[in-house]
Amino acid sequence: MVELIIGLTGLIGSGKTEVSNHLIKNHNFNYISTGDLVRQECKKQGLEPNRKNAQAMQKTMVDEYGADYWTNKVINTIKEKKWKRAIFDGVRYNIDFELPKKEFGDKFILVYIKAEKQVRFERIKKRNRIGDPQTIQEFDKQENNELKLFDFTELFEKVDFTLDNSEDIPHLHNETNALIELNT
Repeated sequence: MVELIIGLTGLIGSGKTEVSNHLIKNHNFNYISTGDLVRQECKKQGLEPNRKNAQAMQKTMVDEYGADYWTNKVINTIKEKKWKRAIFDGVRYNIDFELPKKEFGDKFILVYIKAEKQVRFERIKKRNRIGDPQTIQEFDKQENNELKLFDFTELFEKVDFTLDNSEDIPHLHNETNALIELNT
C-alpha cells in the first residue's frame, strides 16, 4: 500500500537530486526519474544521453505514443515494484502531476525546490554532468529553452510544498525532514 509519492519539480540545478538522496538515505524512499528513463531510452537507441538528445527523445516518444507515455512508465514502475514510498523526480508537465494525483490521490504531493539563479548555476558547474552549461550565458539559454519546452508556469501553481534551497545543505535537509513529518 502506497504511503507517500513525492513528485519533485524545479529548475535546473535547484537541488532535486540532493532532496532525493536525502529521502532515500534517511526516509526509506525509492527513486524514479523521467530523465533517467529518457536517458536509458537514448542509450538503448545508440544516442549519447546528453540534454539535447534527451529532450529530442522525450518529444519523439510523446509524439509517437502520447503525452502520458513517460508518466505512465513512472506510475507502472511504482505499482509493479509495490513501492510504499517513492520519489518521482522530473515533474515538468501538467500530466506529470495529474496522472499520479488521479492514481494515488492525496498520497501524491508535488514539491517545488527553488533556489536563486546564481546558486543553481554554481551547483551545476560543480556536478559536471554531460550537457550541463559551463557559462552563465549557456545556463540562461538552457533555462529559457526548458521554460519554453515544459509547463512550469502552470505546474508551479499546483505545488503542495516549496523547499527553499538557496541556503546550505543542512537547511535543505531540515526542510525536507519537516515535510516528511507533516505528511506521514
